[in-house]
Amino acid sequence: MSVAPQHRGDPDIPEGKRMAPQNAMKEMRTFLVIWVGQVVSLLGSGMSGFALGIWILQQTGSATRFGLVLLCSVLPGILVSPFAGVVVDRMDRRRIMIFSDAAAAVGTAVVVVLMYRGGLEAWHVYLATAASAVYGAFQRPAYSASVTVLVPKEQYGRASGMMQAGQALSQIFAPLAAGGLVFAVGVPGVLLIDLATFLVGVATLLAVRIPSVRPEDGSDARGLPLWRDTRDGWAFIQRRPGLLGLLVVFAVLNLSLASFQAALGPMVLGFASAAALGAVMTSAGVGMLAGSVAMGAWGGPRLRIHGIVGAGLVFAAALAAMGLRPSLPLVTVCVVATGFAFPILAGCSQAIWQVKTDPAIQGRVFSLRSAISNSTVPVAYLACGLLIDRLVAPLLARGGAAAHLLGVLVGDGPGRGAAVLMVASGGVAAVAILGAALLPRIRRVEHELPDMVKPTPAAPEPVEVGLALEVATA
Repeated sequence: MSVAPQHRGDPDIPEGKRMAPQNAMKEMRTFLVIWVGQVVSLLGSGMSGFALGIWILQQTGSATRFGLVLLCSVLPGILVSPFAGVVVDRMDRRRIMIFSDAAAAVGTAVVVVLMYRGGLEAWHVYLATAASAVYGAFQRPAYSASVTVLVPKEQYGRASGMMQAGQALSQIFAPLAAGGLVFAVGVPGVLLIDLATFLVGVATLLAVRIPSVRPEDGSDARGLPLWRDTRDGWAFIQRRPGLLGLLVVFAVLNLSLASFQAALGPMVLGFASAAALGAVMTSAGVGMLAGSVAMGAWGGPRLRIHGIVGAGLVFAAALAAMGLRPSLPLVTVCVVATGFAFPILAGCSQAIWQVKTDPAIQGRVFSLRSAISNSTVPVAYLACGLLIDRLVAPLLARGGAAAHLLGVLVGDGPGRGAAVLMVASGGVAAVAILGAALLPRIRRVEHELPDMVKPTPAAPEPVEVGLALEVATA
């Protein structure tokens, strides 16, 4: 695919002439077909993940083993991502998505068979979860890179919002549905439903065509070692300080987000019931869905960096505020706010990367971006529990060494150690966002870098515009 003329400024059309959502949907039909299938598949995966987590807890009674499942769900994908992106750029992206969904379905089927035969063990679940994470490392960049050639560039924000909405729907409905189905049909029955949703995802991919892309110079790297293309993807990011800075910002934001996920349960259970924690987690999904719908309908500001900064400050403030008092209403409001802000952060970031990256190399670039920005997540998962249990919780126990110092800020007693970590996570996120707002190369990334995707024929000529911000899954 040829590179667009190297102009400066945001490619979006003027604010007063933006395309109506209903007209935008007509230009996104193929994407919508794929999106529906992937949302259904995501719901099934969410239900099976919830059901297998219940099975692990029922069989072992170990929170550590449950934590290993979480680790297996992210770490293998991070390790494989840089090379997966190269494969995505070299091969048909539709076929990669079909293969990824089909391979994940095979893994689920093996778990079902082992469960029915009474031979399923915890290590089988770890292995199946890790394999699913590896398949996802191929599927996600293929999906993201496909959006670039299926959707008009001025609709990238809407498409990203819809993708975030699919994740939010899974977060809200998958645990609710799986919780009821586990009692009705058992864990194997939930896994069989997941298999059916994989078939829906594959069927929608078989029904559409995704255009292929080639580098502007017509080169073909399929005979070269994978590491060469991985290196080229990193070189592309390195030569663009604005994108590199944005990547660092999101790595820090994801550290804060993962710390929030790890600390929320211990903090809430320190002053409320497990049922209350479930309600709080559902409210997070509701906030995420609302933010995703808003992003999908709106498309984000004309300068996406402004959306990153604005939503990022809301995200950071809500994280910090929810740890200040052991109050269920306060925590619920703050959790909704974080859920609402994050899709806007992620959507604005995704739109910037899509416009500023050559579609022919987006697989390797997006995979590296995902691997680097998410590399802080396993660190948070591993470190937060240890920090809470062995350091801050004893210090903030009633009569603890720091109860009179930090206790003035967050209180003392059960769960307040996790609250300190929550406040600290908000502070770290705020520093990252302010860095994005103040550092010129990040703040002006949309002005300084040329657009690598041509505007759609119906769009007016790009216009020079002013200033902007960003956060989510770089």
